[in-house]
Amino acid sequence: MTRTMEEVERMLAELQADVEALKTEPGDEWPKYGGNVYVLHPGGDITPYVWNDSAIKRDCLKRGNVFRTREEAEAEDKRRLILAGIHADAKADRDERSPENIHTIYVINFLGEVVSAEPRKTSFNAPIFNTREAAEASAKKWLGGEE
Repeated sequence: MTRTMEEVERMLAELQADVEALKTEPGDEWPKYGGNVYVLHPGGDITPYVWNDSAIKRDCLKRGNVFRTREEAEAEDKRRLILAGIHADAKADRDERSPENIHTIYVINFLGEVVSAEPRKTSFNAPIFNTREAAEASAKKWLGGEE
């Protein structure tokens, strides 16, 4: 079957439009090949990339370091710094003080409130404090905007 040059050019233009739509249309697949992404590096640097599905970028994506916007990456970097600070405060509290009660520990919940909990009912990766005072000071320092 022989096509005219006009038919081939029209088909090519339609295919190019389809490729561009696949790069930009929202959907389940993200990131899309050729789309813009932002990678958060361990030191806090944020680098814009064009997604090419390389092994290195797939590893970054798997570890939660690829974002749609620079703002999302900056917010995640800030969240990680705050969480690291709270964990450091919790470790210092555990190293310096004995538990007030061996059946009670203190954690900072997702609302930034200090709550008491039983050790066996607490997530293994939660920042655990031995004392309420240390937990409250850490919450105020990292979540209340005070140094």
